[in-house]
Amino acid sequence: MVLSAFRFMLCLSQTLHGKIVNHANISTSFGTSKSSFQATKLIIPHEQVPVRFAPRVQLLYERIASNERNSLTLAVHRDGLLPKLLSGELRVKPMENGL
Repeated sequence: MVLSAFRFMLCLSQTLHGKIVNHANISTSFGTSKSSFQATKLIIPHEQVPVRFAPRVQLLYERIASNERNSLTLAVHRDGLLPKLLSGELRVKPMENGL
């Protein structure tokens, strides 16, 4: 239940971020104030909404985590291979189909 509510609130806060920023006082270096939050209307959902929401977005969170891991792995490979390619230490053979 706690994780369900957390994920729901995370998505909700990301959705409301733009509205809160639009109400922020620009003269305070884009700071938010109490009035910025008060100007944002919020409907409190029934307690079952976050519970039913979590399983529906679980796969998305798993994909995000997997993509982040893959991105880090690719970055490590890039950082290891790029200097070798640029120095000529490693060469790449052309593909047979001309690409």
